[in-house]
Amino acid sequence: MSRIEARLAPPDSVFRAIAASTAVMRSETRRTTMRPRAIALWVVVTDALVVLAALATTAVVPGAGLSSLGLNALVFVGWQVALIGTRLRAGSASRSDAGGPARVIAATGIVFGTLAVSAIALDVPMDRALFTITLPLGTVLLLGSHSLWRSAVRTLQHAGRLEHAAVVVASPEDADGIVNGLRRDRAASTTVVDVVTDFDDAVALARRAAVDTVIVGPTAHGGDVRRLAWRLEGTRATLVLATRTSDVDPHRLRLETREGLALLSVRPARFNGASHVAKRVFDVSASALTLIALAPLMACIAAVIRIDSAGPALFRQTRVGKNGETFTMLKFRSMVNDAERGVEQLRELNDASGFLFKMHDDPRVTRVGAFIRRHSLDELPQLINILRGDMSIVGPRPPLPREVSSYEGDVHRRLLIRPGLTGLWQISGRSDLSWDDSVRLDLNYVENWSLFGDVRVIAKTVSAVVRPVGAY
Repeated sequence: MSRIEARLAPPDSVFRAIAASTAVMRSETRRTTMRPRAIALWVVVTDALVVLAALATTAVVPGAGLSSLGLNALVFVGWQVALIGTRLRAGSASRSDAGGPARVIAATGIVFGTLAVSAIALDVPMDRALFTITLPLGTVLLLGSHSLWRSAVRTLQHAGRLEHAAVVVASPEDADGIVNGLRRDRAASTTVVDVVTDFDDAVALARRAAVDTVIVGPTAHGGDVRRLAWRLEGTRATLVLATRTSDVDPHRLRLETREGLALLSVRPARFNGASHVAKRVFDVSASALTLIALAPLMACIAAVIRIDSAGPALFRQTRVGKNGETFTMLKFRSMVNDAERGVEQLRELNDASGFLFKMHDDPRVTRVGAFIRRHSLDELPQLINILRGDMSIVGPRPPLPREVSSYEGDVHRRLLIRPGLTGLWQISGRSDLSWDDSVRLDLNYVENWSLFGDVRVIAKTVSAVVRPVGAY
């Protein structure tokens, strides 16, 4: 037993609780799943078929000439070996990563570069069709097939049908955080099958192919980790080092090595600059165009609301925006007029946690209101708030003043940027979210937002509106 193992030896009761959590994870993933190793095998098979198709197409193109069988076989084998080799170098040979464009281009360059140099050095005539047809056609087909595989992998991950089997080697505190984090993130598609403190147990599981991932906690000694990596040689398991850095997107992380020491640098979040200007330009242009396009629909909704129940079509409420400044948020009225006066009478029936008030069957919601809430049509007037500069298309949930007055500690960071018409909370369960989960998602967005990320949130919002979950 190493120094770190002796220091981390925990009470059995602690690990029994964590083991119960891992048992839940296993039971949740007992439906039909695919192992990453199976995906990797299918990627190799499709690579082979694509290369064969490129070579066969070259052979049947009129005037292209016919390369010798031996040369075609050499190109086929070399291309396959190069593709597998680049994946091995990237550490993804047995995992679900189909390989990015750079790896395909690198493998292709190695094969045809070697072929060209060899032909020149040996003064051997080379069929030009290999370079004018096979090379570009094969590259395009490989890039296309790998792109399809990456899309398929993402779909399987989000559906919870792609499973990495992992063992965690960590202290009780760190193991609990790792297991719970993996449970929350379905896209991680990792099932923890065991939690141990002894590196021997982790190696034994890897050698039996019971796991394909060994996750080591952040308190492990560098020398112990290095020796563990040596012992995992010859297995198909990937060694993963967990850190206590959480809710930081990859674009803010950079791994550096100095004098053999691995350092993980975290770029601080920025709340001004060119990216924020671009975000504001996008907000103004997108909200203006959307308002013009949806003006007839919004007029119809306003008219139906007035016909359905007494009161104005718009509901106005004070919310807190960027840097704690208050503004009047607009929504289509979905409840009876003066509904806020009846909140205290219904407080005991609150289905939400924290400062939020939500009811599945709120008696104050009108017939039209129930429909426009379910499909988030009541939020459309907030496009006007976006034009005014009160809100953004994507951002944290706009809080009420009474919520903000009770904020403690880090929660105030939600106010560093404009609140959003939609956001991570909107596409992650909406009213079904707990207060803590809502705060966690909002802080995650504040720290890690990007324009590309905003586009993804908008795309997922469309799906959430069409297939509403947690909207009431």
